[in-house]
Amino acid sequence: VITIGRQAIGYGRGVLFSAVDLFAPFSPVEVDREWRRGVDALRFEYRTTPLSSLEFTAVFGDRWDDSALLARFRGYLGEIDGEFLLGKRGEDTMFGAAMSAALGGAAVHGEAALFNTPERQLDGGLFGKDDLVAKLVLGSSYTLNVGNGLTVLGEYHYSGFGMKRVEDAILYARKETYINRYLRGDSQILGRQAMALQGLYPVNMELTATLLLLGSPRDLSGLVSPSLVWSASQTTTVMVSAFLPWGERPRRGMLRSEYGATPVSLFAQLNMYF
Repeated sequence: VITIGRQAIGYGRGVLFSAVDLFAPFSPVEVDREWRRGVDALRFEYRTTPLSSLEFTAVFGDRWDDSALLARFRGYLGEIDGEFLLGKRGEDTMFGAAMSAALGGAAVHGEAALFNTPERQLDGGLFGKDDLVAKLVLGSSYTLNVGNGLTVLGEYHYSGFGMKRVEDAILYARKETYINRYLRGDSQILGRQAMALQGLYPVNMELTATLLLLGSPRDLSGLVSPSLVWSASQTTTVMVSAFLPWGERPRRGMLRSEYGATPVSLFAQLNMYF
């Protein structure tokens, strides 16, 4: 199967965080995840067996240093679904792996990636190498027999591209390499660690309620985000979400916690499909 042109490409198994999702990954606080931004790419997929495939992907930027060339092998083994990634993205070389599996009545998933970068990381890298960066996601979900079914999801994320101390954000902001990486989604969080707990409950066929708890284990800041999605018809949905943070507030323009600077906010969105 060959696909050429602008297309949405998503890798990995993470729900709120990601270690191997390289192209336009979602933020953990992004409300609308129904549509993913596309990239200009050439994809070639060859089905090696009924349960496995080999894929080559080339994503085109303005320059070679802005482009990506990746190979992915994925397959199923019993109740385990896994994939391996190898190649270059931008100026980085990377290796990644992801898996998901059924464990009893729960679903578990994990992702891990290793990046070799051209620049040294301000807070150091992996194994004493400042140009070696790791990312990790571990998560699990379970649907409780409550009413129409309450699905509970928990995820942990480590990002070597993040800051050890968010108080050093001004120092990082002066580095163009960090700003570029943050904008393209290399680090979905400011710090290096984050944890999330999400509950999803279908009230009825038209209304779904979600509650998200997101926090930093380092400075104990976080936010709670309740949301409602109403499917008014087959072509119209209404989404309402709020963000209620806690944590130390900024002082004199300096961040003192990961989520303490997040404003209390309300988000509403109307989607109509034609």
